[in-house]
Amino acid sequence: MVQIHGIRRASADAKYRQMTGQPVKPLILKLCLPAVISNLVTTAYNLTDTFFIGQLGTAQSGAIGIAFSIMTVMQALGFFFGNGAGNSMSRELGKQNNDRASRLLAVGFAGAVISGLVIATIGLLTLRPLVVMLGSTSTIAPYAVQYLTPLLVAAPCVCGSFALNGLLRYQGQSAFGMIGLVSGALLNFLLAPLFIFVAGLGIFGAGLATATVSYTHLRAHETDQYLVC
Repeated sequence: MVQIHGIRRASADAKYRQMTGQPVKPLILKLCLPAVISNLVTTAYNLTDTFFIGQLGTAQSGAIGIAFSIMTVMQALGFFFGNGAGNSMSRELGKQNNDRASRLLAVGFAGAVISGLVIATIGLLTLRPLVVMLGSTSTIAPYAVQYLTPLLVAAPCVCGSFALNGLLRYQGQSAFGMIGLVSGALLNFLLAPLFIFVAGLGIFGAGLATATVSYTHLRAHETDQYLVC
């Protein structure tokens, strides 16, 4: 344990020297490239389900549009806590006040997970009227409910993973966030057709694949935070 702590301390010191000692322009370019790739991968990640579900029928495709509204709220809450806590955390890291930075990280992550639990609870209790309120027709609503059920169960993981992704970037570790997103997108690309077509789960399988990837994505980011904080 002492050895692991020493490795983490050395990593934090090396990152501090990099962020405070290197010229600003090349440093920004080095840090922004993984962030740009992450945004592109997020777009591809969202298109994966659309591509495979589109092969099931038009009603299933319409369900994706309904679900996207709720998924956007999950992402927004993750960004809210990740960027909010990360902004203050990065300033504390610049002061080498690592204890306070760790507390801010914990507050941001906990806030994202708790908000995800709130969304999951409210969403699952009111799912049918919720999708109707968002514009589902009688044809689309059953598919929207099927797709959103596993996603709402995984809402704490979704919010938490987006928050941790932002918190990693504020530590200057955008490459770790990129690795997590790329690996999650590849896993989703493999699991989605497996659950939808091979297992015969249809649109529920697509939601289950996305929920599974969100959990693994969260676990990967937790590992990254343990290594770098």
